[in-house]
Amino acid sequence: MAFRAVALYLGLAALVSLSGVSWADETPARRHIVVGSELAYPPYAIVTKDGRADGFSVELMKAVCEAMRIDVTFQLGTWSEMRLALEEGRVDALPLMSYSKEREAVFEFTVPHTVVHGAVFKRKNDPGIASVVDLQDKTIIVMRADAAHEWLLRNDFSHNLVFTSTVAESLSLLASGKHDFTVAPRVVGLLVARQLGLDNIETTGPLIGAYGRGYSFAVKKGNRPLLLELDEGLRVVKETGRYDEIYEKWFGLVDPPGVPAGVIVRYGLWAAFGVVALGGVVFAWIVILRRSVATRTRELREARDDLERVVAERTRELRDKNFILDAVVEGAADAIFVKDREGRFLMANRRSAERFDAKPAEIIGKIAVELFPPEFADAVSAHDRAVLESGTASDVEERLVVRGDERILHTYKAPYRDAAGNVIGVIGISRDITERKRAEEALSESEARLRLLLGGVAVGIGVEDLEGRTISENEGLARMLGYSPEEVRSMRFTEYTHPDHAEKDAELFREMAAGRRDGYQLEKRYVTRDGSVLWGRLTRTVVRD
Repeated sequence: MAFRAVALYLGLAALVSLSGVSWADETPARRHIVVGSELAYPPYAIVTKDGRADGFSVELMKAVCEAMRIDVTFQLGTWSEMRLALEEGRVDALPLMSYSKEREAVFEFTVPHTVVHGAVFKRKNDPGIASVVDLQDKTIIVMRADAAHEWLLRNDFSHNLVFTSTVAESLSLLASGKHDFTVAPRVVGLLVARQLGLDNIETTGPLIGAYGRGYSFAVKKGNRPLLLELDEGLRVVKETGRYDEIYEKWFGLVDPPGVPAGVIVRYGLWAAFGVVALGGVVFAWIVILRRSVATRTRELREARDDLERVVAERTRELRDKNFILDAVVEGAADAIFVKDREGRFLMANRRSAERFDAKPAEIIGKIAVELFPPEFADAVSAHDRAVLESGTASDVEERLVVRGDERILHTYKAPYRDAAGNVIGVIGISRDITERKRAEEALSESEARLRLLLGGVAVGIGVEDLEGRTISENEGLARMLGYSPEEVRSMRFTEYTHPDHAEKDAELFREMAAGRRDGYQLEKRYVTRDGSVLWGRLTRTVVRD
C-alpha cells in the first residue's frame, strides 16, 4: 500500500515537471460545498454535544473532500428535510443514500461505500415473522422517505404505515407498545436500541433488501462534475487505507468489515496462547453451564408455550377489534383522517379520498397544498396549526369547490397525541353540510318574505304554541290590541280576550290542541291595552309537523 502511494506521488510529480507548471507559483483555489447530515442515525450520522455533525458518513465525506481539495461544511436536519434540501439545491450532496429507480430520476449516485441490510424489529415476547409476507395487515413504523419506506410502498405495504422522522423515534414508539413492527437499517436499529436502553426490542425474520446495493454519496441530477470528484475521492481514501481506519473507528465490534492480514499476524500468537491458557477453565465452565442451561431451557419452553397461548388470544381479540374499527371508519358517511405535525395525511378513509377522485393510499403522505386549491389549502393549514398550538379541539365551516360544485363542510379537528401525551398530529372528521345549509338559507329567505308579506296586512295574524302563548305575530295584531310586539309574545290569548268569551275560546283551543278538531271560528270581544273593547272574528287553524 505504501509503495503504491509513493509511486502515485512520483508519477504526479513527473507530470507536473513535464508540463512546466509550478505549484509554488500558483495554487488552484479550493472549491466549497455544503453537505446535508442527519440528526440521529448512528453510527453513520450523529450530532455532538456542541452541535457539530459527526459519524462515519461525516468523517468519510471529510476525508474524500480533503483528498480532492474541497472545503466542506455540514447542514443538520432530519432525513426527509435533507433529502428535500438536496432536491431543491440548498445542499450540494448527501453522504448516505441508497440507490433506487425512483430516486435515480432526481439524484445521481457514486459507487456504494457501505453495505447495508434492512431488518424488521419487534418487541420481545411478541410474535415474529418467518418472511416479509407475514407483514401483510400489520401496522409498520418507518422513517419517512427512507429507503425502507419506498421498499414497503413497492411491495404493497402502504395501507398500514406510521411515519416518524428518525429511527430513534420509530423504535421508541414500538417499545412503548404501539403498532406491530419497525423496518430500519439493522446496524442503526441495534445501536439506537442499545443507546436508548430499549431492551425489549429485537430483530425478527430474514434481512431485507430495502437498501439495495448499499449507501452511496448522492448529488442532484445533472451535477456530474461533483459526482466524478466524489467517486475519485472514494477511490483514493480506500487505496490509502483511510477508509478502513474510519470504518473501524465507527463500527468496531458492532459490524466489523473483516480483519486485515496485518492484524492477524500481530495478534495471532497472543490469541493462540490465550486460547490454550483458558481452554481448561472454559471446558469446566461449559460442563456446569450446560446443566444450568438445560434446566433453564425447560423452564423457558414452558413459559414460552403459556405466553404463546396468551398472545394468540390477544391477537385474535385485537384483530376482531381492528376489524370493527376499520368497518366503522370506512363505512362512515363523514370524511375521517389523521395528519402528522407537518400536515401530511397518515390515514384517510374512503369518504376522504372520494373528494379527490382518489383512493386512500394515493393521498397518504401528501399535504394540503398538494390536494386543495391554494386559498382553501391555506385555511386548512391554519386550522391544523391552531389545533396543534392550542392542544384543544376546534371546528369550522369551510367552502370547497369539488368538481366545479361549491360544497360546505363542517370540519372538527382534535389533537392526535402519543403515549406520553405529546401532540404529534391532528385527527379530523369532516361532514358535507351543503344541502342542510342550502335548506336553511332557503327557509330563512322564505320566512323573510312571509314576514314582509304579512307585515303590511291590516288583519291581525299570530302563531301560538300548544299552551296558548303567542310566539309570532304581525304588526296588525299588535296594533289592534295596542301592545308592543314584545308584550304580545309574553301573553296568552286568554289575557286579551273578554271574560265573557275567554272560557269558550279556551275550550275550543284545548280540543284543537288535543287533535279532536283541525280549527274553528269564533266571534268574540278583545280587551285592548287601554281597557277598551272591540269585536273581532277569530279563525284559528292547527299547524302540524
